[in-house]
Amino acid sequence: AGVIPGHPMFFGFIPSGHGTYPAALGGFLPATFSTYSVVHMESPAAVQMENKLIEWVADLFGYPAGHAGNISSGGSLATLTALAVARDSRQLKAADFHRCVVYCSEFAHNVVQKGLRAIGMREAVLWKSPVDQSYKMTTSALERQIIKDKEA
Repeated sequence: AGVIPGHPMFFGFIPSGHGTYPAALGGFLPATFSTYSVVHMESPAAVQMENKLIEWVADLFGYPAGHAGNISSGGSLATLTALAVARDSRQLKAADFHRCVVYCSEFAHNVVQKGLRAIGMREAVLWKSPVDQSYKMTTSALERQIIKDKEA
């Protein structure tokens, strides 16, 4: 059940979304109208729809005005984008990469390691936190590790 798209217990095997009405409609409309929704000049309506969706989701989660966002094609690209934004927002340079620590759970997808390599941060430390019985990251272990890393 975990790898059958459309099943309620489907857990994101790639490619995902096939077999559901929203996914079919989401693929059908751009294919029908041959839209390229990445550039405003090519398809302003599609870009405006994407921007509105980002705004609605940000409002849903209580983000302040002036927020920005990105809709990616899947988890791999979303992770790659998040890693690059984190690197660039801290204005990190190659000389800093060996001192950087990326924290995730022990069940984090291998795309995190691949993403670090793709953005040039191969030297960064990837620390995987243990999880509890509910597969949630153990915050006490994470806190201890952050303190230990700051002291190092």
